[in-house]
Amino acid sequence: MGTYFVPREALDIDYCDTTPAMVVDEFNYLASLSAEFDYALTFEEIMSYQTVYAIQDKVAWRQDPFMFHQANAMTFSYDDPVAGITHNVSLISLWAGRVVDELMSYFSLPITHPQMWKLIEIFQQRDAMDSCGITTTLGVDENKQVVSIAITSTSSCQMSLSGILLPSSTTVTTETVGVENTSWITLTAGTAQTFLLSIPRPL
Repeated sequence: MGTYFVPREALDIDYCDTTPAMVVDEFNYLASLSAEFDYALTFEEIMSYQTVYAIQDKVAWRQDPFMFHQANAMTFSYDDPVAGITHNVSLISLWAGRVVDELMSYFSLPITHPQMWKLIEIFQQRDAMDSCGITTTLGVDENKQVVSIAITSTSSCQMSLSGILLPSSTTVTTETVGVENTSWITLTAGTAQTFLLSIPRPL
């Protein structure tokens, strides 16, 4: 049966950090080893940096989870300049709250996370898609707008696609999360499929 390893994203909140002071000491020490980084950051600056990194990762629809450890779950009293209160938090809960608040300032989509078995399925599907030999061709109209996308592959697999008009084809199933529709397309080796975009996009 074998073992499947799910990749994880590492942050600059290390496995042994329990307090803001530890995050600052470790981050600035490691940063000082780089010739390109010649200044020290405060804890709030580090948190802002980590929040932006997480947002960039998740709006790119990456599924790999972020890596935290038991030490990061220890609570401490914190004078929170963002929340404007003093409260008991952990590094995990503080980071997660900042990321959620930032995401919700841009999106109205729900935040979901699959169970571990489903996450494994997602990565296995991605592995299959990456080795499927997918080729895409954009259809452009006279106004230089992308109006369609044609997809072919060298082997059979599934791929996900959003922003298309939902076809009646039996090779397509649809998942809706919030207002976002994702179409799961079954590709057959050497068979081209063309999909119209729901909204034309400038080239």
